[in-house]
Amino acid sequence: MLPPGMSRNNTSAHIRQKLRSTADRFNPGSIQMGSWSSETGTDAAKSARQTLPVCGEMSVGNAMEAKRKSTLEHYVKLSQFSEEMGKYQEQRKLLNQSLLDFETRRINFRQFILDNVSKLQRQQYAIKENQRLQELGNAELLKITQEIDKALRRREQLQRKLSKLRVYEALVMNTLQLLPKDYIRSNTCPADSLVYRYAILYHTQDVLLSELYAKQETMERETRELRNTKMTSVENLLTDSSTLKTIGNQWRREQDELQHCIEQCERNKDKVSEECIRFFTILRALRNIAEKATNGLCTLSTHPVTNQHKTSLQTNFRVIMRFLFVMMAIRDEICPPGRKVKQVSLDSSKNINFGQNSTNGPTQSIEQTSRTTAHNSSAPSEHILPS
Repeated sequence: MLPPGMSRNNTSAHIRQKLRSTADRFNPGSIQMGSWSSETGTDAAKSARQTLPVCGEMSVGNAMEAKRKSTLEHYVKLSQFSEEMGKYQEQRKLLNQSLLDFETRRINFRQFILDNVSKLQRQQYAIKENQRLQELGNAELLKITQEIDKALRRREQLQRKLSKLRVYEALVMNTLQLLPKDYIRSNTCPADSLVYRYAILYHTQDVLLSELYAKQETMERETRELRNTKMTSVENLLTDSSTLKTIGNQWRREQDELQHCIEQCERNKDKVSEECIRFFTILRALRNIAEKATNGLCTLSTHPVTNQHKTSLQTNFRVIMRFLFVMMAIRDEICPPGRKVKQVSLDSSKNINFGQNSTNGPTQSIEQTSRTTAHNSSAPSEHILPS
């Protein structure tokens, strides 16, 4: 490990300077122990940094001799170390030079490989391009060959047609010879004019036949449509007539049911009217009884009682029961217990007379029920009276 600030090149000079500074410390007459460097090897003198006392000439001589021997040994070791470091530096230089050469060769070899790879890629691209061009050429050649074969087949067909048309040409020429002179007046060839006339006639015939066939197909289609429409109309008429008959029967049944419902409604209306009349009669009777009970309670009690015409039926029943309880309590106070049987018989006879004079049956049943309840009750009058 080199000291900080030192390089490998000036290591030998540094070691020599160190040796000279160490040798200058040992002057005859004084021995200074304590400023040695880290290479002396005396740990006690370095840590204490003290000057050893001189104890006689023999001790000083022995110390100087020992110190000289140790210094010589140290110089020998330092010189050996310096030589080894020089060798190591030379080896390091050689190794660095070898590394530089190897790096140069590696870079050159890498460039050689890259050049070869790029050359190989260019060759492969050229091969693929040539193959593609060859395939395109083969496809174009195949297409040209097919076109040539097609043209040859077309020529054979035209030759066969031409050989067949030779007969018609001979027929046209014979026809022209049979026709009178100046029958065909045209600037073109007479044979061409005759063929053109025949073509016009054939074309006109084809047009007329196609129109005739179209009209026949139209007439047949319209006839079928009319026949289908007629059959559909007949079927719809039969279906509608049966539907109307069914609807008529249903209407008559519903009319009979409606008439029956109207009659039933009239009968129910009469019954409801009678029931309403009876209900309102009973209601007025209850209101009258409640009013009488209110008047009786007002005469017997100091607490005011409200008018019963605008109250509910439940409130009216409560007022009537309250009045009955009060009257029965008064009767129990007036009549002794032995005379209760006679009083009950008198009350029953009064109830019968009251039921004969009254026109509402439910009022009599209500009064009888209230009197029976009051008769069966054995509680004192002060507990029976409501608050």
